[in-house]
Amino acid sequence: MGNYVPKLEEVRKKIVLLRDFNFYKGLSYYIMDIQDNWQVDTLFDLGKKEDAVNNQCNKAIKGDSWKIFANYCSGAGWGCYPYTVARNTNLLPLRYKGRLGVVIMDFPGEGLIDHLISQNFNI
Repeated sequence: MGNYVPKLEEVRKKIVLLRDFNFYKGLSYYIMDIQDNWQVDTLFDLGKKEDAVNNQCNKAIKGDSWKIFANYCSGAGWGCYPYTVARNTNLLPLRYKGRLGVVIMDFPGEGLIDHLISQNFNI
């Protein structure tokens, strides 16, 4: 695949390898637009993480349809555990309709998973 971004219909029911090293197979991780603001040191930093997730959702919806967007809802720090970050960020993508890209989460719930899957059919 290299730098070619396949259409959803081309990869549905298939495995797509994302690679961050030089290899002839898979899709290069570096051609993606990625939000991975994973460091949430304390509870006071949750707002920054929420803003990052919301901004990436908006970018994915409005962005180039040939670009893959990845949005990490996960995060942690010395004073903020992964479950706390997930409790505050996982529900954010539910506010959006449209192409959300790849959403990476810790502890996703059934409603969120159903919502993300349903958005595949709105593009």
